[in-house]
Amino acid sequence: MGGGVIGPGRLSPRQKMINLMYLVLTALLALNVSKDILEAFVRVNNSLIQTNISFTAQNAKLYEEFEKQLAVNRAKVKPYYDATIIAKQYTQEIYDSITELKKRIIAVCDKHNPSVKEEKDMIEAKLANVALISAKDNYDEPTRIMVGGGNDPSVGDARKLKMKLEDYRNKLLELIKNPNLSVLNREKIIQDLGDLGLKTNDPKEEELSEDEKKDPASRWWETRNFYHNVSIATLTILTNLQNDVRNAEAKILNTLFSQISAADFKFDTLAGKIIPKSSYIIQGDKYEADIFVAAFSTTENPQIFVGDGYDSVKQELTGKVDSVPVQRGVGRYVIPAGGVGLRKFSALIKVKKPGVDGSQPDHWKYYPIKNVEYRVAPPMAVVSPTKMNVLYRGIDNPVSISAAGVSAEDIVASISNGTLASQGGGNFIARPGSGDKSSVSVSAKMGKTSRQMGQPFEFRVKDVPDPVPTLMIRDPGKPEQKLSGIIKLKQLGSANLDIVALLENFAFDLSFVITKFKLVMQTPGGDYVEYEATGNKFTAKQKEMMKVARANQRISFEGINAKGPDGKNRSLPNIGYKVVP
Repeated sequence: MGGGVIGPGRLSPRQKMINLMYLVLTALLALNVSKDILEAFVRVNNSLIQTNISFTAQNAKLYEEFEKQLAVNRAKVKPYYDATIIAKQYTQEIYDSITELKKRIIAVCDKHNPSVKEEKDMIEAKLANVALISAKDNYDEPTRIMVGGGNDPSVGDARKLKMKLEDYRNKLLELIKNPNLSVLNREKIIQDLGDLGLKTNDPKEEELSEDEKKDPASRWWETRNFYHNVSIATLTILTNLQNDVRNAEAKILNTLFSQISAADFKFDTLAGKIIPKSSYIIQGDKYEADIFVAAFSTTENPQIFVGDGYDSVKQELTGKVDSVPVQRGVGRYVIPAGGVGLRKFSALIKVKKPGVDGSQPDHWKYYPIKNVEYRVAPPMAVVSPTKMNVLYRGIDNPVSISAAGVSAEDIVASISNGTLASQGGGNFIARPGSGDKSSVSVSAKMGKTSRQMGQPFEFRVKDVPDPVPTLMIRDPGKPEQKLSGIIKLKQLGSANLDIVALLENFAFDLSFVITKFKLVMQTPGGDYVEYEATGNKFTAKQKEMMKVARANQRISFEGINAKGPDGKNRSLPNIGYKVVP
């Protein structure tokens, strides 16, 4: 019989971080509903959905394990198995109830008719991907649905939801309290389970700030969670509540499973287990994991060691080896999260055999756990401009790509119109083609598979704008002087006078070279002459003519051509100057 804890039972640091994120974002929404904040809620909600999927899968494995144990010893396991079937029914009922509430909010905010099949399909699609919701910033309808006007907590679906959560929690605890079910240390277990993580209590008076005491909406669970929240925030909170439901289900399943052989002293199967709080760590945080032998005795602690790797031939750890402190049969392994990237370690658990003192090597049973992986990621914020999604043709466009929970080396990106070259560290160079749009698709390598990361990012494609021709004085030791409309006689004769093409106030620092131009002016005899130069330097004839210019005379530069980094030859507008003393 197995007695180990399987699946989620406590919230991981990542899950706690997600919970904290939507609370912070809710506060930010009260100040300013920006697109960045709405998109942040989308990312949090999607992450919660993935956690939901993971919780559901792990709980499904627990139900499968109960069925296996039932086949081994039906008489012993059936009372616990029957309790899990009831827990599964309770859980699915409230989970589906929250899902229907989310669908209703989506339908009302985006004005869908659920009785029309096409509209119903759209609601389902938006439920799966909240980024598709149009009215993410609508707070009137979610508030009306959940709490009405906000001055009476009994009005709205939030009160009904609260009652359902409390009823669900009580029903799960009654399964453990059932006197017909054998539960070792029942009172202690019930005390440890507490509220199963389903916190629905109104805040106490001493917990309220002075400002909150003046606001009736701050006094009730319903309004604190759902009053005046935009739709995307309300949906995120509901998704997190579904996470809490799955986690409560896992706690009950783990408790029931552990009781199958709780009174047994000997076990037919022992297996080493490592349960990390999270395998995705922000740089500067800590990696934490519980290391233990399933179905162990809390009166006999195992010995636990960790190292860089494990040699299966010698049956020993390799690299730097450290011991892990153990309490009640569980080792808590804590190390700083240093450099960014994938990290690995192995563990060796030594359990003393029954009836021996442990003084000899053969008195111990060894359980290795090989190549446990976790990933350290840097603290990161993604800022996406909303009006600058432009790629320029003919030049290198730097693009930075990141995905939450995915290291830079596991990101794969492609572009629909042009080329996209990786520069490492999540940095890419995009060179768009001849079309007027380009789409960048991003996927992530996850083990042996690849997963698409959201919808393609669309960019407009434009040509680099033309530069502006002008005359420039570059005297040694002095700042460059750009001439506009007026030129002095002494400047005309300067050896440091150049004609240049400038592209100012542009996102990229690009250089253009004048390839040809003509000087057009009037001679002292009254005739107009023009002299052409190839390149960006004045010819000897042009310099000679400029030396005979007179005050109040006008000279112009025409037929100006320039070439930029995109290799395109451009015809630029004429420029004229008035000569002054």
